[in-house]
Amino acid sequence: HVWTVNVNPHDIQQILNDIINRAFNYFWREPDNPATGFVRDRLLVNGDPAADSNYEKASMAATGFGLSAMCVAAKKYGDGSDPDWQVAPEDLAARVELILDTLLRIQSNQATDGDATWGKSGFFYHFVNINTGENWPNVEVSSIDTAILVAGALTAGEYFKDVNPNVSSKAKQLYANIDWNSFVDYTSNDHYGQFYKQWMPGAQGHNNGHLDYND
Repeated sequence: HVWTVNVNPHDIQQILNDIINRAFNYFWREPDNPATGFVRDRLLVNGDPAADSNYEKASMAATGFGLSAMCVAAKKYGDGSDPDWQVAPEDLAARVELILDTLLRIQSNQATDGDATWGKSGFFYHFVNINTGENWPNVEVSSIDTAILVAGALTAGEYFKDVNPNVSSKAKQLYANIDWNSFVDYTSNDHYGQFYKQWMPGAQGHNNGHLDYND
């Protein structure tokens, strides 16, 4: 059987706009800590912080997506007449700068003597405390999540450079601070030149480095 469904294109566009708006609002409203601007990894359906042991967990990948979402919101804002898009580009750029300042501070705190509280070689932990930026217990320094984060930062830096020139230079500095070669395997014959996926503190080092590419 062939089923024919008549759908009003205007209705489809309304649905898509609603999905986009709701997605943006997660990135905008959930980084409710003014100290970092980072985005929470997840929320319970009922949104009850008291019942959520991961409520203070921020995700570096989610924060990277959030930085890109700021660009979408600025584009949607237009002339400010749309009631669904009322966050001004100046406020969006200010959030971007807050996040970049926090990331740069974390990189400056990274030590070369083995203290891995803040990350390693410019790379960031997969999850961090949303209030302080310190690593979440028992998680890895992740090349994947760092790459997603930096991609969002560079995108936002380029988009908002005319609104706030600082975000462009800070995004580029964030990228430049990462020692990408430190996460490349130059010792293994089988995987020479491939990126490690992660690094763990202590003796584990670059464990489970490049067994697959599922991310």
